[in-house]
Amino acid sequence: MSSVRFFAAVLLVLVIPSLRAQDSLVTYSAAGFSFSPPESQQPATGKVVIAFLPASQGFSPNVNVMIQPYPASLRDYDQLTQAQFKQGDVSVVTQEVADDHLLYEYKGNIRGRSLHFYARALKRDSSVYLITATDLEQNWAEDKEALVHSVASFVLSPKHP
Repeated sequence: MSSVRFFAAVLLVLVIPSLRAQDSLVTYSAAGFSFSPPESQQPATGKVVIAFLPASQGFSPNVNVMIQPYPASLRDYDQLTQAQFKQGDVSVVTQEVADDHLLYEYKGNIRGRSLHFYARALKRDSSVYLITATDLEQNWAEDKEALVHSVASFVLSPKHP
């Protein structure tokens, strides 16, 4: 094997894995770091990601992503969600029901705290991806832009065959 081919083969072996790792990096510019979160070959369910803003008054505003097994339609999921809102101490500020997503802004008292929520639900196959921002009601005006932006930025990756 010529030295050029050998060098090219070594370069590919070294570069391709680093490109793949780079694809899955999560970067927190303000905190000055990046990392590659753990991934599994098994389908994830439950709360799979949570990210926080700095704590204030003993609460960390956050955005979390949950993957919920749900074989029925997104419209059925909306009906279930509306029923849960009625059961709880929750008032809906705004809601949007579209063919490809649901969007809710709501507030309520949860475990003695007045909280504000902004949530988006997307459906893929037999799962609902629920992205929810949560903050203290009294801090919502200050944190709203960052939290809503985070929820709105969520996209489902293209399916792999």
